[in-house]
Amino acid sequence: MIKRYIALVVVLVVATGLLVGHAFGVQFTSTVPGSADDPLVTKGYVDEQMAKFATNFEQLEQEYRQKLNDVLVGGVGEVGGNELIVVELFPGDVLKAKAGTELIVRTGRTHIVAGENGIPDVTAGKDLAANTLVPLNHQLIVPRDDGRGIKSDPSSASPVFVMVRGGYDITRAQ
Repeated sequence: MIKRYIALVVVLVVATGLLVGHAFGVQFTSTVPGSADDPLVTKGYVDEQMAKFATNFEQLEQEYRQKLNDVLVGGVGEVGGNELIVVELFPGDVLKAKAGTELIVRTGRTHIVAGENGIPDVTAGKDLAANTLVPLNHQLIVPRDDGRGIKSDPSSASPVFVMVRGGYDITRAQ
């Protein structure tokens, strides 16, 4: 009987210890509203943070809309890119290349746009003067950022495809 009483007391003490330990553990690990782990904030603070977010979001939206518009209306290439990208020019469009840009006309009729100096045709080993017809599949390298480039033939019915490495701007025909 005494053994049974001692066993019951031991079980009750252990159970009480576990319950008390669990209660303290829950108290120290749970977040209490208003504590450093779960601070209370005012409506004014939340409104201020939302206004900042909305302002930043609107600025980013305007920037991306402008970039998208530039690409859709004119077209802009990155300077110094290592990849050849394919650009589509419609009849009358002008592609003005930045310094060091490589151009390869794949299809269609294009003419050189240049001032006094032409654009070097490194495939043929000669300069192509202004208004010269660009041969297909010839590599052209634009030496300076002075408005040189190519113009697709306005009388052509089909688009022109050009491989471009480097920076460029496209002026769409009206």
